[in-house]
Amino acid sequence: MTATVMCLVMALWPVVAFLGGAAFPPLTGVAALLTAGAALPRLRPRIYAFTILAFFVFAAGSTLWSPYQTSLIDISNGVAVSEVPRVAFLMLAAGALIAAAQGLSEHAARLIMRIAMIGFIVQVASLVALTIFEREAIAFFYPGRPDDEGVQNISRNCLIMAAAFPFLALGLLESRNRFDGLAAVVLLLAAECAVLLYRGVHTGLLMLLAAAAFYAVVKLFPRQGFRIIGGIIVAIVMSAPFVFRFVSAGVDPATVADSMTYRQLIWDRVIDIIWQNPMFGDGVGALRSYRETIPEGPLAGQLHIPNHAHNMTLQLWAETGLVGATLLSVAIMLVAFRLPKPEQLGPTAPRMAMLAGAVLAVGVVSFDLWNAAWWGVVSILAVLCVAHLRTRADGGSGPVHRGRPPRTISM
Repeated sequence: MTATVMCLVMALWPVVAFLGGAAFPPLTGVAALLTAGAALPRLRPRIYAFTILAFFVFAAGSTLWSPYQTSLIDISNGVAVSEVPRVAFLMLAAGALIAAAQGLSEHAARLIMRIAMIGFIVQVASLVALTIFEREAIAFFYPGRPDDEGVQNISRNCLIMAAAFPFLALGLLESRNRFDGLAAVVLLLAAECAVLLYRGVHTGLLMLLAAAAFYAVVKLFPRQGFRIIGGIIVAIVMSAPFVFRFVSAGVDPATVADSMTYRQLIWDRVIDIIWQNPMFGDGVGALRSYRETIPEGPLAGQLHIPNHAHNMTLQLWAETGLVGATLLSVAIMLVAFRLPKPEQLGPTAPRMAMLAGAVLAVGVVSFDLWNAAWWGVVSILAVLCVAHLRTRADGGSGPVHRGRPPRTISM
């Protein structure tokens, strides 16, 4: 059952990405429910899971003092409407799906990876086609609706592909014909970068660079690579108000004209808000209550803070303060120390590291911290890492040893 569900999820990947990714969270939830029978026997409580739970509880509690009031649960229909429980339930579903994937047979895991590779190639091809025929595509798929919706969906699709591209590249490089695989990677990477540059989705390029950097970490440090990556992420999270104050120093509203300088302007204002309540933050959604506009310059009249900080680390501090940042950082380090060493995971380790790099890149320049669609993407790719681990009988890079229990990623 798990193999069938995962094959279906990966077959739907390019379709859901084409539509902007909003369906990834419910897709993950449905997949987790369908595979619950395989997941439940493998679920074990871990200390970092309790730390993550504590973070979500604190974040949910922060709505009590947030100036942007919203209900956590809509009692009228029993559906969670707040961002916090939505992402929390998504993380729970992802954990269950990871547990279920640990029971995949080698044959089933290989089938899932093949379907994923086909899906990723289709996604790259569709992005190229959408970029070349953008006006026609938007007019066809979004008739009578504003162009912004179609343009935003294509841009989100670009970021989703940037997160998935390392899986596609490594899969091709590990094929039997290394030369053909390398040629295909170069061609697809050129197409991906051309689309990102043409559309101005520079976050996607940063994701690829960060993924490559973390790939180098696990290759250079095969024993401590994940702990180093965890330390880098935590250092950025905990120092965010100081680092991004420096990055945004000197930004002038009168000269803000592009997305990068606009982000710097947003960050500068958000950091001012952080220092108003650095310990506990202003509560989830607080940044949406700031409706001040840019007084002058090319972006005059635009919101100074458009709903969120466009930087998850600063949003984390603004909404949950030092307490929230510390809880999340502790959870990250516990996960980093709990994971098997990269050398034990073999070719699965670079996939995990590159996914972490993509997540970090997005975290400092793009999505809302509570963007469930993005975390749905990350969840499915994390499950795909486990599926890849199951493609080898010993779960590692060494020779197959019959009778040795498969290596798993403890959750």
